[in-house]
Amino acid sequence: MARYPLVLVHWVDSASPAGMWVDPEVIGPRGVMDMMTAGFQVRRTRDEITIVHSVNDATRQPDMNMNWGGTITIPLCAVRKVRRLR
Repeated sequence: MARYPLVLVHWVDSASPAGMWVDPEVIGPRGVMDMMTAGFQVRRTRDEITIVHSVNDATRQPDMNMNWGGTITIPLCAVRKVRRLR
């Protein structure tokens, strides 16, 4: 089975309050959301990091292809910190 590091990614995401018209008080002083995503880091390029929450063990199931579940790709420009978990 391929070994992927388990990581915790702190990143910032765009936010939009529900509804077309909103009171400025709803947005508050900061309009973005601080996010945390934990999972297996399956890919990292100079522009993005891809995290998944599940990876099948193809060595125990040779008749199945490698599959990832719960995939998210985050632009590195939005990443504040990546910490490797044990």
